[in-house]
Amino acid sequence: MSFLFFPITLRKIPNWNFMKSQIDRICKHLLMNLFYIYASNFSNMKVFVFLLFSFPINFLYAQIEDTTLTATEKAYRDSIAALNLENDLLAQSQKAYNMGIKSFKSGNIDSSIQYYGSAIQLNPVFLNAYFNRGIAFMEKKEYTKAILDFDKVLSINPEHYNAHYYKGNAFYEVKKYESAIESYMEAMGLNPSNADPVYQLGTVYFITKNYDQSIQFFGKCISLDAKRFDAYNDRGSAYRMQEKYELALADYQKAIALSPKSAYI
Repeated sequence: MSFLFFPITLRKIPNWNFMKSQIDRICKHLLMNLFYIYASNFSNMKVFVFLLFSFPINFLYAQIEDTTLTATEKAYRDSIAALNLENDLLAQSQKAYNMGIKSFKSGNIDSSIQYYGSAIQLNPVFLNAYFNRGIAFMEKKEYTKAILDFDKVLSINPEHYNAHYYKGNAFYEVKKYESAIESYMEAMGLNPSNADPVYQLGTVYFITKNYDQSIQFFGKCISLDAKRFDAYNDRGSAYRMQEKYELALADYQKAIALSPKSAYI
């Protein structure tokens, strides 16, 4: 069986199918002869079985490239290998993402950011990982980094409501009010029944002393959610800035009725 140690690193052997069939035929013939020789002795039979399973025929050509595949067959083979690799990377990415969620919930914001970063490295279009990392950056008051992550989310899905909304919040925190207004408008357009971006628009206009616009959006917020005591309170403040004291008092009283313990009223 010395030919079992025939070099196995050869590449691109011509007429490979023919050679493979010849190797199979020779091995089968040799193994049958060995079987008859050793069958009379049980201990030798154990040696034979050991050799048979230790040096399978396929070992001879396991590393020899099969040059008989057509271009289409090779492409299919390579696509399967690529798909398997992609699935493995996606699984690793999901695992890192899940650890990011766990870390965030436990209050370990830095760790969650690292895990989300690992998930993104393994899957560069992992939308939720970008969004959650953006939220984590917001927790750390790293608003510029948060905006970059929300922008990445929107490059993948331009109609992601929460990315627009929280991007608006980040712009608000860094006092980029015009950009905040644009983001809140986008969010409001995507989800017209949600009072949150409407309230935030009222707040931005109040901060920028555009009291008419502020009153308008706080009023719209109230029409969407009549229990928004904060909208009543802040609209009252906008009326007060315009010296419309009766209207201001009415809104303050409404806010107190809805939330008597609200300290900022």
